[in-house]
Amino acid sequence: MTISQETLFSLPLLDFKLDKGLIAALEKSELDNKVYKQNAGAAQENVKHPKILLSRLNNHVIPSHANLLISLHENSELLNKNF
Repeated sequence: MTISQETLFSLPLLDFKLDKGLIAALEKSELDNKVYKQNAGAAQENVKHPKILLSRLNNHVIPSHANLLISLHENSELLNKNF
């Protein structure tokens, strides 16, 4: 999902401590895991982060919902493969 900068800056932020190792892993993933999809004839850049990194991020920021988020993401991938 692509979110505009205006929308992103208007979202409320959760209160959590920064994890420099996690930030470094996300920055590396941004460089290493780029994918491109066609949208209206133009290539749109996206990042397909590894599941283990997404899990690590979710557990750090919203631990009470981390497992649910990963399972929802997995279900959406399975549904897309069936159609």
